[in-house]
Amino acid sequence: MKYQFDLLPEEYKSSPRDTIGIVFAVIAIIITIASICTTMIKNRASFSGIDKQIANKKSELAGIYSKTSNENPNANRINEVKKSIEFINKNLDTPATDVVVFLNSLEGCVPDSVILKDLNPKKLNTLNVKFTINGEASTIQDILEFTNRLNRSGKFKASLRSNQSAVVAERIVQNFILEFQYKPSPNN
Repeated sequence: MKYQFDLLPEEYKSSPRDTIGIVFAVIAIIITIASICTTMIKNRASFSGIDKQIANKKSELAGIYSKTSNENPNANRINEVKKSIEFINKNLDTPATDVVVFLNSLEGCVPDSVILKDLNPKKLNTLNVKFTINGEASTIQDILEFTNRLNRSGKFKASLRSNQSAVVAERIVQNFILEFQYKPSPNN
C-alpha cells in the first residue's frame, strides 16, 4: 500500500495560472527565436550586397593600378634621376666639399665646343678612382684642348682613350672617351 502525503499549503499548489505562464514563456521563446532568425537573414542579405560592392571597388582599384603602371613604365628611371638630383643638391648645399670642388673644377675645364654625355663611375662617394668621360666635340682640337685644360688645372691627370668621327644632323662630330684621375689639392 502506498501513501501519498501532500504537505504543501494550498497557496503553493499548482493552479491554472501556472499553465498560462508556461504558455506565455513558450510564446516568448518562439518570438525571440523568430526575431533572431529574421535579423540573421536580413544581415546576410545586406552583407552579401556589401560584399558585392567591395568586390566591385577592388576590381576598379586593380584597373587603376594597371592603368597607372602602363602609363608610367619609367618609374625606376625617374627614381634614379630623383636620387641623383637629391645627392647633387645635398652636396651643393654644403659648399667646399670634395664633390663640389671636383664638379666645379671639372666644369671649369670644359670648353664651350665640348659636350659631356656620361661620367663613370656615377657614385661620387669616393674621388680616388679613375673616371671615364664620354663626350662629343666639334673637332679633334677641341678634345685636345679639353685634355690639356684638365692636365693644366693641377687637379686632374687626363688622357684620351679613344676618338671616333660620326655624322650627327648633317655635320661631322668627334665622339671621344677620356680617362682621368682626380688629384685634390691639400687645401680642400
